[in-house]
Amino acid sequence: MNTGRVRYFSDGKSPISSFAISASTLPNFMKIVSLCLFLATIRFSEAAKPGFITVRNNGTYVSYLELEFHENGETKSLKSEHFVKGQSKTIEIPQGATNIFLTVKCQMIPKYPDDVMSKFFIRPVQKCYEVWGSVADPRYAEIRSSCF
Repeated sequence: MNTGRVRYFSDGKSPISSFAISASTLPNFMKIVSLCLFLATIRFSEAAKPGFITVRNNGTYVSYLELEFHENGETKSLKSEHFVKGQSKTIEIPQGATNIFLTVKCQMIPKYPDDVMSKFFIRPVQKCYEVWGSVADPRYAEIRSSCF
């Protein structure tokens, strides 16, 4: 039987009625929906936190941090003060920041800094790094345990 634009099966039911959720599959369906909502909530709460990046200098050079990011449709940048061996600096990342680009610079000659490391983050993070070595061979690593 064919009436209008809706095509019916030989038993008289429309294809739409075949997608109905039965009582036996409803609990599984609800579990999946609940899990999706839970995961979406976690991702939203992660994105809603402000962040920071802390760097400890153990190198034989002067360091500083540069941070560039987007916030409310504008490109913004932050720069730390210079810090030497044994010192740390922290830059706070605003809650709504996106497309975050971190550069840690080292320099022996004031007008000619070199990059020690560069990192890109989509949203605010809470991370700590250590830099060491010399201007000729700068090195870095993320500190995964507690910060300094």
